[in-house]
Amino acid sequence: NRLLERIRVMFDAQRRFVADAAHELRTPITALVVQTENLEQADLSQDGRDRLASLRTGIRRTGHLLEQLLTLAKYDGDISKDKPKGEFDRVLKEVVSELLPVAQNKSVDLGFCRIEPVLVPLEPVALTVLARNLLDNALRHTPAGGQVDVSLFAENGSVVFTVEDTGSGIPDADFDRIFEPFFRGSRSRGEGSGLGLSIARRIIERCHGSIRLENKSAPGSGLRVIVRIPRD
Repeated sequence: NRLLERIRVMFDAQRRFVADAAHELRTPITALVVQTENLEQADLSQDGRDRLASLRTGIRRTGHLLEQLLTLAKYDGDISKDKPKGEFDRVLKEVVSELLPVAQNKSVDLGFCRIEPVLVPLEPVALTVLARNLLDNALRHTPAGGQVDVSLFAENGSVVFTVEDTGSGIPDADFDRIFEPFFRGSRSRGEGSGLGLSIARRIIERCHGSIRLENKSAPGSGLRVIVRIPRD
């Protein structure tokens, strides 16, 4: 029991450190964003503008990583004892609507196969983070001309949320580590931090749900994510 308590204290200290460090870094990152915006107004050579664009990309990635670290710290704590109800269908429609421009820019067909009104024991903010991370991951790994299909429905006392894409799927060697923080896999694309799936799993664990990833039947035909959340 003493050993378990020491481990718990150690993990609590680690979570606080990550959260505090990410929070403290927000201010200098914001300052860097402002300075790069000011530099855009300056008379720069083409080489200078190319370097500025690279700098902005790096700052954007760092800012996204900090936000993901703060989210991870928030949902990495003890499972909440209260059970707020969230309208998952409403939240999911909002997230899909927000991501439609991203999908259109990539020429990816993003839409619903099935959606039903459902309540789940998670607050709307957590549902938004869960949906956005899974959909963002699917869009990032789906090539131009592909599609991302979303479904949400009730089944046997649970709410089922699925996301299917037409990307390259996950190599068998990556499955054991896919939920580890910062693990981006051998086929990583874009500017992901490797925290999205880890955060999604922690949110789902708060309501005693489950998440499963599986490659679709044909090799290289895409990935299917299946989330099950108990309704009570």
